[in-house]
Amino acid sequence: MQLKKGVLLHVDRHIKKRIIIVFFLIMVASHICVHLLLFWPCLVNWL
Repeated sequence: MQLKKGVLLHVDRHIKKRIIIVFFLIMVASHICVHLLLFWPCLVNWL
């Protein structure tokens, strides 16, 4: 029973870490998209 709880705890921690990484990647991607949307007209005008 204790072993099962330990495994579940480990899996939970692993999932949380993965969720944090995915969330971070989504944040970075959306940030880059916003920057591209903001700077695209400037780039087009510059070119």
